[in-house]
Amino acid sequence: MKLYEINDAILELLENGYNEEVIEACTDDDGEFHEELVGDKVKELLDRYEGEKNDKIEGICLYIKSLEAEADAIKKEENLLKQRRERKEKKAERLKEYIAFTLAGNKFETSKCAVTFRKTEKVIIDNLDLVPRQYCKVKTTVDADKNALKKDMKAGIEFSGCHLETGNSMTIK
Repeated sequence: MKLYEINDAILELLENGYNEEVIEACTDDDGEFHEELVGDKVKELLDRYEGEKNDKIEGICLYIKSLEAEADAIKKEENLLKQRRERKEKKAERLKEYIAFTLAGNKFETSKCAVTFRKTEKVIIDNLDLVPRQYCKVKTTVDADKNALKKDMKAGIEFSGCHLETGNSMTIK
């Protein structure tokens, strides 16, 4: 049974006092229904459904833990790969500088590689405060102070554009 089916079966038993399984279990081979057996059978089924429900929830929780552990492992591997990539990029940059120094602007070519140089220009900002404002870009980030808002909202102050919402936070260990 799926978790939602177990919940439905429990609700049906609690609301109706019986279900198909109870009727079948309390009916003998001659087709006679024994009402005195209903209570015990209902309790037995409720216990079984509760056990199945607990097993399903435990299985889902263990699966969540497994997924989270796998995600953590992937994240660690991403960080290691990023560090490796950055080391390789820095080493390649140092080697480019070495080749540039060695060749002193002269071309180099073999059948497997070629090194050429071209003149480039770039602007280096020594002091941004001295650069005229029309040549400056302004980057602005606005975010709400949720902790301060929460504190004031709990104190009874109302704000438009936001509200308090109560929820539950699940912890799986």
